[in-house]
Amino acid sequence: MLAGHAPFAIAVLSLALAGCAGSGARSGPTRAELGRQEFDRSCAGCHGVDGKGQGSLAGQLQQAPPDLTLLAQRNQGLLPARRLYEVIDGRATVAAHGPREMPVWGQAYRLEAADECRGPNCRPESYVHARIAALVDHVGRLQVKKPARELRTD
Repeated sequence: MLAGHAPFAIAVLSLALAGCAGSGARSGPTRAELGRQEFDRSCAGCHGVDGKGQGSLAGQLQQAPPDLTLLAQRNQGLLPARRLYEVIDGRATVAAHGPREMPVWGQAYRLEAADECRGPNCRPESYVHARIAALVDHVGRLQVKKPARELRTD
């Protein structure tokens, strides 16, 4: 298990299992809060807390981390959520990275699921999906909004 992730892992597992059970009652952190917490723990070191690529570890990488706030802007205004999910999961490579410097979070989450997820209602893939979906949701919230068009008053 990754050190320091246990409380977060338990919260996500609870959220994933609640979703599987179809329970409408939810206590604890929201998906948005979980996404922000996971981003702060796992991504901010390279991408920065604001997602602009200026994290404390960015200077140690061969390639500068991308500004995650511009993903939608660079994709005709739509967040490439599926691609983002696959990059985080490790199923998609990022050519500009060369050898993959970004951790394969899907693999790490699967290992955590093996440690955390027990019992007949355990769905390891639901656990992994909930963690990655929370991250994708958070990155979506970081996107630069298009400036409002100036109104002409001629």
